[in-house]
Amino acid sequence: MADWCAVRSFLFRHEAALVGGVLEANGILCRIAADDLGGWRPELAIGQGGYRLMVPAALLRDADELLTAYEAEPEEVP
Repeated sequence: MADWCAVRSFLFRHEAALVGGVLEANGILCRIAADDLGGWRPELAIGQGGYRLMVPAALLRDADELLTAYEAEPEEVP
């Protein structure tokens, strides 16, 4: 099994899921790691470092570069 590394951390699960969608849309496997009792106690995740977006170690550099470029793009407002 591959080693997994955190590429970003988020305060809320939905933020991690949204950014995870960006990775998955670009072919990068990811998962969210958090100790929030299966979503029942989200406040517990904050004390554990938030919701960590994890990627396989071999894809960490690619994921970081993709997210850095994604974060640098200005938001388009219709």
